[in-house]
Amino acid sequence: MQTSQRPRAAPVVADGAVATEAPPQLPLTDGRHYACRRCRRILSEAQWYTEGCGECSSTMGVPDRDSLLDFATPHFHNFIGLIAPEQSWVARLIMKSREPTNGIFAEALSDDELSDEEDAVAEPYETDEGDGTAADAHHPATETTD
Repeated sequence: MQTSQRPRAAPVVADGAVATEAPPQLPLTDGRHYACRRCRRILSEAQWYTEGCGECSSTMGVPDRDSLLDFATPHFHNFIGLIAPEQSWVARLIMKSREPTNGIFAEALSDDELSDEEDAVAEPYETDEGDGTAADAHHPATETTD
C-alpha cells in the first residue's frame, strides 16, 4: 500500500537528541468516566484514583474514593479529542487560560449548567406587599387609573 505522503522526520533538538512529546493522558476503559472540574480532562474512574488529572494533580492532589466528586464530575457533555492543540481553534475555545495539551476533554460540565439554571429559577416572582399575591419579576404589572 502506497501513500502520497512522505513520513515526517522527528524534530531534532540542538544537541542532536530527538525531542519526543509525552503521550497524552487518555481514558483507558469503557467504564465510568469523570471530567475534571478544573480543566475538563476526561479520565476513567480507575485513572482518577491512581494518577489523578495530569494537569491539575500538582495543585489539587490525587483524590480518594470519598473525595472524587470534589475533583471531577460524571455529568458532562460531549468528548473532544485534541491531537494538535496549538493549531486548533477548539483548543483555544476550551483552554482559555492555560497551555493547550493533547487529550480527551469535555465540551461542557453539566454541574455548571444546573447551578446556573437554579439561580435563574430562584428569582422569577416577587411578592406584593399589599395583598400577598405574586407578580412576575421580569414583567411587572402596570397599574391603570380610572
